[in-house]
Amino acid sequence: MVDGVTGTREYIDYSASAYQDCRHPVEHALDYSFYTGGRAYDITYLYISSEGPDKTSAVDQMVQTLTFSA
Repeated sequence: MVDGVTGTREYIDYSASAYQDCRHPVEHALDYSFYTGGRAYDITYLYISSEGPDKTSAVDQMVQTLTFSA
C-alpha cells in the first residue's frame, strides 16, 4: 500500500531458463500497478546490467514516496 492506495508489485526474473533469449539484455523487471480515482498508474523498471548497477531497491524506496491526487 502506498499513500493509502493498494497496488501490486511484480518482479520478473528474465535470467530464469523460461526466458532465455527472450529479453536479452534485460535481466529483470519490476512493475508496480495502482488504480485509484478512476486512473491507472504503472511504474516499470528494467534492469540491464550493461547500463550500470541494479537500482531495484532504490525504485522500491521511490515508489513508497508516491502520492496520488485527482
